[in-house]
Amino acid sequence: MRARAGAFNAFRAIPSTDARAWEPLETDRARAVNFFPEEFHFLDVRIHKTSLATIVLVIILLSSAYFARQLDTDFGRLRTEVIRIPDGGFTLSAILHIPLEAGPVNPRPAVAVTHGISSTKEMVDGISLELARRGFITLTLDLHGHGDSEGRLGGSDASFGLQAAVDYLRSRPDTDPRFIGVAGHSLGAGAARAVSFGEGVGAIALIAGGLDGQHNQQGSLTATKPRNLLIAVGSHDVLFELEGLLRDLEPIFGGVSVEPDVIYGNPMEGTARKLVVKPTTHLLEPMDPGLVSEVVAWFAEVFESPVERSLGQNDQIFLWREVSLLIIVASLFGLTLLAPLYLPSGSEIRGDDRVKIGSLTNTRLFLLWGLPGILLFFPVMALGTFVPFPPQLFGSSMAWWLLAYALAGLLLLRFSPPPSLNRLDLKTSLMSSINRGDAVLSLGLVGGLYLVTTILEYSIKMAPRFFVPILSSLTVRNRMLALPTYLPFFFAYFLVDGLFLFKLRRSTVGGFNELANVLGIKLLPFILVVGSQYIGMYALNLRLFPGYLGFMLEFMLGVIPLLAISTISSWWLHRVSGRIGLGVLFNTLLFAWIASSFFPFGSIG
Repeated sequence: MRARAGAFNAFRAIPSTDARAWEPLETDRARAVNFFPEEFHFLDVRIHKTSLATIVLVIILLSSAYFARQLDTDFGRLRTEVIRIPDGGFTLSAILHIPLEAGPVNPRPAVAVTHGISSTKEMVDGISLELARRGFITLTLDLHGHGDSEGRLGGSDASFGLQAAVDYLRSRPDTDPRFIGVAGHSLGAGAARAVSFGEGVGAIALIAGGLDGQHNQQGSLTATKPRNLLIAVGSHDVLFELEGLLRDLEPIFGGVSVEPDVIYGNPMEGTARKLVVKPTTHLLEPMDPGLVSEVVAWFAEVFESPVERSLGQNDQIFLWREVSLLIIVASLFGLTLLAPLYLPSGSEIRGDDRVKIGSLTNTRLFLLWGLPGILLFFPVMALGTFVPFPPQLFGSSMAWWLLAYALAGLLLLRFSPPPSLNRLDLKTSLMSSINRGDAVLSLGLVGGLYLVTTILEYSIKMAPRFFVPILSSLTVRNRMLALPTYLPFFFAYFLVDGLFLFKLRRSTVGGFNELANVLGIKLLPFILVVGSQYIGMYALNLRLFPGYLGFMLEFMLGVIPLLAISTISSWWLHRVSGRIGLGVLFNTLLFAWIASSFFPFGSIG
């Protein structure tokens, strides 16, 4: 047995006489993922390590997709459809969960559920799935300008399209029009309130929203209107203060002192009122098992659910579905990052563009590149809310923050350069970082990922997601047009990011030690700030960042996983190619796709 080198020695840079090209890989070993023994023998067939890793990931992907689909249909007891609902001059996207026994001769109660701002129907679809398992027909809606729905926020419809969804449910022959309910989270709670005073809405659940003022254009909240009102909120929701909320609810609950978990009024008369408070945050309220149980139990009680099934947390399956979809995301990224290893050994797929300018320690890199991101986050994200380019709410904030982040890093290099860096080194290094091969391969990787994602989404009727879809097909024209507007912002950021993490560092230790170092430099400031907020809330009942700052901090919870994905991709592609260019272009295209497919269109005002 020949001696084996370290796990990542095969990926060391191969000297090249042409800085624009990649040297061919010389051995099978250099193209393998060194996480497995070099070769396996099964029926005298040699299985390449990369091929074995691919087979394992494909099996995990297909198994997770099958399991997610089974869970989404409650193992054959539900029918799931993705539908389009006309609403004026455009259409809305929604998910239907229908019990198999529902029909014209056996109509069922129905509930329309919708999400908060800068979210999608997938974030609240767990509520819909659990309601459908108890005999309800459920419709989970993308509001105007969100997800796969057309339109934009800021129009004259205070329901943001939810009224059209309710009208659709009422028109279905398998729906009992006497029992129509609505539920919404945050912005969606305001939309639910807007339709709750209409004809035929018999119950409503407002989740952390719809309470800003007892009297407004959407209708006055009283002890009798709307019918059968549930108010659900997280005890750590930064947008609510519990003592003030209890006072504000007294006239709505009949003028009595309000206690959580107590039903006031009479469901038969439509005057039932209840407040539930669970130990969760604003972002996570729609996926908190305890809160989901309360919402499901509310509609089951006031509409007398036709299915006898436990309503507790121990009889929920929606989180297992979300775990399956998250495994799909991880598998897809794993397969994508393995793809460069399959290029023919005779092709130019490797090189070394590293001009010897690396002299920064990890500590100095943390100060020059890690800290500026967190320091700029709040001011630039707030400013970006009022900038209409790129043309998506919060997407513009993200783009301008990353551009400011990159410019700050370059300025710090200008005024505090490492000893070995001069302008010629930096210019030569950046110019040699990207070539035509990087562009072709990155387009192939992202294009292949998009194709597989689209096929998978249409096959299982769900987009791979982490809370919300981070990989989804661009079915709305405006989203396709928005994608190129992100490219210059993200390219500038990822180019400077690659410069700091892989060209200016004093040494490259290799393997997972290097990955741990670069992840620490990028993520530690964000983890410390988020951790201080949540440790303070859960341990000390203290909110270091209240109100809008706390809300933006919850937005950071979604930023951290995305930064981790981009850093892992950059590290791996740098190890494979010896260049930063492939990682720069891959992440630029990938995150322009993610941003354009996720952020809403319109404005808050």
